[in-house]
Amino acid sequence: VPKQQVDEVKNQLQAAQAALNTSLEAVKQTEAQIRLLQNKLQDLKISAPISGIIAEKHYNLQEIYRAGDVIFHLIDIDRVYIDVEIPESYISQIQENMTLQVFFDSQPDQEFSGNIERIIPKGDRQSRNFLAKALVKNPNHVVKPGMFSRVNIEIENIPDAFVIPRKALVKEGENFYVFKVVESTAQKIPVVVRYDEGADAAISSDDLQSEDQVVIEGAHLLKPEARVKVL
Repeated sequence: VPKQQVDEVKNQLQAAQAALNTSLEAVKQTEAQIRLLQNKLQDLKISAPISGIIAEKHYNLQEIYRAGDVIFHLIDIDRVYIDVEIPESYISQIQENMTLQVFFDSQPDQEFSGNIERIIPKGDRQSRNFLAKALVKNPNHVVKPGMFSRVNIEIENIPDAFVIPRKALVKEGENFYVFKVVESTAQKIPVVVRYDEGADAAISSDDLQSEDQVVIEGAHLLKPEARVKVL
């Protein structure tokens, strides 16, 4: 092969190698630009820190927002917090992690369970109530923020006790009685008051059964063996 032809091939190879190096450098620059654009795109992408439901929207197209502006208000209602007002007379019996039952007027046939997560140590000066935060499971999202709830907390278990209206109790000295209706007559029955708070009282007595009738209205006006009429 003539030397001139070899030199020409070498020159072509060097030119091709230079063109390849130029192309590789252009590829690197293009990849760098792609990464830069990806970073910019990532900066323009807004991700919610939690999964939830959009409750409020503060965003409109063509408007400019700054860092820290709130554009959406998300709520997670898989579990909801309930504010429970506890009277001062009960606060010493309420502890964190106690279980409770919650009822909502919009779901009258459904009971929700929860736990007291936190008790605010400072009470209200006027009402003398303390605030507790209860966490309630809401898997079907039927409970919505702002609903009114009724809460039951078991603070004491009194076995074999009867719950009666407080006005059925008759007090004589330090003793308590109720009038049981037996064959249209009022029999005076001594009872032990196990719990007395609000409109109801829990009592126990060996002379009372669950099917017995007791006088509620006007019990303090009765005398033993007085005739009564059951309406």
